[in-house]
Amino acid sequence: MTSARKRRLSIYLKLKYLLVLPVIAVLLIFSLYPFLSQIYLSFYSVSIRTYWEPTFVGFDNYMSQLVNPGYFWRSLGITILFVVIVVLSELLLGLGLALLIHPLSRVTKIITSLVVMPMFVAPVFVGALGRLAFHSIVGIVPYYFNFIGISPPSLTRFFDAFAIVCALDIWQWTPFIFLIVHAGLMSLPQEITDAAKVDGAGGWNQFRHITLPLLRTVLGVAIIFRTMDAFRTFDIPYVLNQGGPGSPVGGTTTISILIYTMMLHYQKIGDASAIVVVLLIFLNLMIPRITKYLGI
Repeated sequence: MTSARKRRLSIYLKLKYLLVLPVIAVLLIFSLYPFLSQIYLSFYSVSIRTYWEPTFVGFDNYMSQLVNPGYFWRSLGITILFVVIVVLSELLLGLGLALLIHPLSRVTKIITSLVVMPMFVAPVFVGALGRLAFHSIVGIVPYYFNFIGISPPSLTRFFDAFAIVCALDIWQWTPFIFLIVHAGLMSLPQEITDAAKVDGAGGWNQFRHITLPLLRTVLGVAIIFRTMDAFRTFDIPYVLNQGGPGSPVGGTTTISILIYTMMLHYQKIGDASAIVVVLLIFLNLMIPRITKYLGI
């Protein structure tokens, strides 16, 4: 290699790293800085008025949330239960829809377009739609419940409020699981299924011993994405309660709603930051175990 080509190659390599610098700078500004600032503020007693002159309190914010009885553990429990219910429901429904639609090769595109429509609705609008549908006076759901003589669900009852939030989330995000599983089904080798049919394997055996094992990685990725996204659910419960800190009985007070309430309603920025840090640690401990269990 001539010296001129070596110089050009050296310039290209330097240019490659220079072109990446703007992306690194954006990531540092919008990812690393907020994370470090949350850790910093979690050790201080700070409000909006005293933001520039905080008082160092050490681990008092963590102790007030983790040790003293309060809303943190209840909100975390509600959030974990919410995540388990919606992720499992969306996984089963999305997998079922994908298995039903996959053989319909002629109308797959049309049906897929109809199924994924809820994904394109803003979560804020889903919350507003749910608030209107379940309104005790003008809501269409209470009307039909009363029509058949059954007590309608209400946001003023714990389990009803929780179930409404779960139902709206499942309706909106089941198409996300469906799209991932449907893409995975389309990528499976047809030769293995054909060989199983020749050997006399029925539909259930094909699904159990061929389709499901081959989709394990795809399903694992879908579970991880939905789990992380469900943990930060905020829009739907927030709008359902007209911007309040959750339903009167706490059925919609997820951990994101609690952080919002601590920071803006009570102006306890230090406590809210401590909850954020604890939640990040919890997720960083939980997600690797899920991936290990799923084998991805």
